[in-house]
Amino acid sequence: MATLKKISLAGYKSLRDCRDLELGRLNVLIGANGTGKSNLVSLFAFLNAAMKGELQIFVGRTGAAHSLLHLGPKQTGELTGTLEFDNDEESAFYAFKLLFAAPDNLIFASETFRTVPKPPKTSSCSELIARGANESAVAQPGFQDNEWLKWFASLISGLRSFHFHDTSLLARIRGHSRAADHRVLYQNGENLASVLRFLRDAHPEHYQRILETVRLIAPFFADFVLEAPTPSPELVMLNWRAKGADYEFGPHQLSDGTLRFTALATLLLLPMEMLPGMIVIDEPELGLHPYAIKLLASLLAEASARTQVLVATQSAALVDEVEPNEVIVANLEGGATSFERLDSEKLSDWLKEYTLSQMWETNLFGGRP
Repeated sequence: MATLKKISLAGYKSLRDCRDLELGRLNVLIGANGTGKSNLVSLFAFLNAAMKGELQIFVGRTGAAHSLLHLGPKQTGELTGTLEFDNDEESAFYAFKLLFAAPDNLIFASETFRTVPKPPKTSSCSELIARGANESAVAQPGFQDNEWLKWFASLISGLRSFHFHDTSLLARIRGHSRAADHRVLYQNGENLASVLRFLRDAHPEHYQRILETVRLIAPFFADFVLEAPTPSPELVMLNWRAKGADYEFGPHQLSDGTLRFTALATLLLLPMEMLPGMIVIDEPELGLHPYAIKLLASLLAEASARTQVLVATQSAALVDEVEPNEVIVANLEGGATSFERLDSEKLSDWLKEYTLSQMWETNLFGGRP
């Protein structure tokens, strides 16, 4: 299993010069509002869009190039990054440089892919895969002909960010989804009903585990009703039943917290073949009861044994459920974001008397306004 081992990035939003940020299996990102946590999270949406040939769409939807370059193009004319992956056989490096282009766009100046084998292997691969293009070479026809690059493309596209914040009555997660849209859970959960229906039919043990987990925070909950309506058999909606009642409730009758927790539990309990290579979630604790946050922490830890997890949070309760060396602290210094991973050994004496959240609240290791 390949994992994202290290990120270096310069020129992206508040990440003016972020070098060698090391990532583990579970990474919990904390910091004050405005320190750049969400900027790191958004990097994965940025990369995912680029790998699908949708860089220009992403740039346009997020306020054009001046909103992505650190302090705008007059201050920062280029955006560069390197991602290092690692598995049992080799390390892989992807480096890119994006330049500002008039009127307010970004274009690829270069993309480079390199692999370094581990002993006893000796063969290596190093290739310049693009220069001067509007979109990444990964999304271009013919890219998949190279097995090394095909493998790399699967790594990058597997870094996926999720946010289940919008649970309003008009949110897409509460609407219909196509039954056939079940291969991956979408980043906003809009196809949650389709994914759950597929799990019920193809992976009943995973579906049952999700039900049992949801019932821990919603004891009234019995089961989902995921049958497609007769007039539109290709559509599914997140209907459900309560214990001891025959009445069928609609998705608009689920509380925001229950709906968000259901989406999180489904994501983190997916079968191995449906899990992204890395799960990135921004503030998953929103709207959750403290007990639900404890359950969420255990789900995150369990998922991290099967895939990488990066979570940005403001929750003291969530921080208290993880190990110190799983926490990365974001601080804003001189208008630029810096990251530091906590050291369990250095904090060992403090941990004898204080919790991590108490140390965070007293600003012992930063992460406060």
